Order: sequence, then structure tokens, then C-alpha cells
Amino acid sequence: MSIIKKWVKWFLIFLGILLWGLRLFETFITDMNLSEAVGTKIDSERIEYKASTRMEHLWYLETFEYEDKKTRYLDRWARDGKTILLVHGTPTNSRLRRKIVPGLIEGWYRVIVPDAFGFGMSDYSENHEDYIAEKQAERLIALMEYLEIESYAISWHDQGSLWVRNVLMETPEKISHLIIQNSIWYLPWFHHPPGFWKKNPISSFVSRWMGTKMMGRIFAYAAMGWGVADIRTATPTMINWYLKPLFWPRSKTYYHFITHFDEFKSKMDDRHKKLENLSIPTTIIRGAKDHILVGEEQIPPLAKIFKVAEEDIHLEENAAHFLQEDIPEKIVEVIDNFMKK
Repeated sequence: MSIIKKWVKWFLIFLGILLWGLRLFETFITDMNLSEAVGTKIDSERIEYKASTRMEHLWYLETFEYEDKKTRYLDRWARDGKTILLVHGTPTNSRLRRKIVPGLIEGWYRVIVPDAFGFGMSDYSENHEDYIAEKQAERLIALMEYLEIESYAISWHDQGSLWVRNVLMETPEKISHLIIQNSIWYLPWFHHPPGFWKKNPISSFVSRWMGTKMMGRIFAYAAMGWGVADIRTATPTMINWYLKPLFWPRSKTYYHFITHFDEFKSKMDDRHKKLENLSIPTTIIRGAKDHILVGEEQIPPLAKIFKVAEEDIHLEENAAHFLQEDIPEKIVEVIDNFMKK
């Protein structure tokens, strides 16, 4: 009976989100002409990703090729500034940081913001093995080597933690600072639908269904509306930033994520023990209204592993899961103060 109750609970939640998304979708349709986001090739190595004049600034992505697959990334310079690598999660992409990058550049930082493989404007693969955490970490390490950056800070969010774990294990000597933002570090405190734990017809159907353009838009609206503290933040322009990874076959990246938790979990304990030996300055910034990741439970073990001082733990009451949308100025302030200690 407990299993049936769980399924009924998640069905009702999904139905509520769907109906809410349909309501918001009406707003999306009426505003479509003003907010359409378009990726345009400037040349074979550069992408200009732009929307209407509502967007904060134009987003020019460079191209890095690794194992015959292209990864798009933003590289913004501040002369002689410290470098920060900003890693997104799922189902987002580099545009998650679009409100933060200008402030960091003004603070004299060099900012590298990739679209992870399978996300945003980067290439994708039919092979699920290309999306495992080890391969995503390889690409991040190779990108920083390609850019000849020997020392850098890493800020990560959500699923990005699964990739960054491997970066820390492979190249800890290159990491100067760690900036943790609402990330999946301990699975017991990650709220997820129970049927998505393994590969099965239900998860496959949902992945394909969400990969249609209409359902992708509805899901993006619902997820982003649930993931921000203020529903008014979920504007049509913002939603367009997140649509691309949701359309089939790119939604395979999301399908891989929701069906491989057993694999992630089996590797976590061993990697956490290895990371305990690291001594890298770390700060934690979390949105207190996050309904996806339970911050109150995640923070103590995170603080223990990375030896985080109490003054470097920031629990923000006016932010939810996508805190980069809710409090961008506050995040820039925290990062800047932390990096200049």
C-alpha cells in the first residue's frame, strides 16, 4: 500500500504541475514573438545566442572540441583577474549564470562558463556512456587545459556536483577555491519521483514525452516556477534559456540523469572519503526555499568534508533552487568577498 500511496502522491503532484504549466503556457504563447531565443552561427567556431532586448546581455559562445565532439563555452576576461569556472546542473546550461557573469567581470575575474556536453548549444550523443560523470569531468579538465589555465576556482550547482567530484579527485592541485550552490551531494536528501530511479518504460516514456516542444515548454515553465522563490522570475525570456536540453533527442541527457542514481550512489561514499583529505577554501551558498534539495540536511556533512567555516555558510531566505535567478547580486557579493579573503 505504501508504494501505491507514493505513486498516487507523485501523480497528483505531476498533475498539479502540468495544469499550472498549461496556465503559464498561455502567457508564453502571447509573448512568443518578443522572447524567442535563437542560436546563430557567427562562424564555424563561434555561436551568438540571443533573444529579444529583454535579455541581460548577448551571450557569445566559443567552441572547444574534445574527442570529435564540440563543447560551447563562454570566456569573459578581466585583465590579470583570478579565474572562476561556473558549472551548471540539469536541465539547465551556461545561461543559468547570465545574471552573475557581468558582476564578476566588474570585480576583475575571468569567467569560464561551459554548456556541458549534451546541454545548451554543445553537441550531444546517442551513447549514454558519453554522459557519465567521469566523461563530463574529463571534458571540463580538458577545456581548462586547452585554455592554459593552471589555477582556478570552481562554482557548481545541482547535478554539476557529480562532475566536479571527479575534477577534484583528478586535479586538486589546480583548484584554488570551491563555491557550492544548491548541489546534489547526498542523495538521501534529494527529492525525486520514485519511478525515475531505474530504466523502465515509464521513465523512457516520460523522457520522450517531455522531449516534445509543447511538453518541453510546459515542463520548463513548471520546473523553473517551482525552482525560484518568486514566480514572477519565471518569465518567457528566462524559460527560453532552458528549453534546448529538454527537446528530444537532447532530453536523453536528462533521461540518463534520472535513471542512474544507483550508479551515482555506489560511488559517492568512496569519493567522499578521498575528498576529506583536501584542504581548499570553500564557501556554501544555498537558497533556503529549495524544495528539491533539503539544504538543512546537506549543509552539515558538506561543511565537515570541506572544513567550511561558519562565516562561509550562507543560507539565503529569499532564494530557492535556482538561486542564480533569485539573488544574483548577493551571489556576486559573496563570491567576491570570499575570493578576496
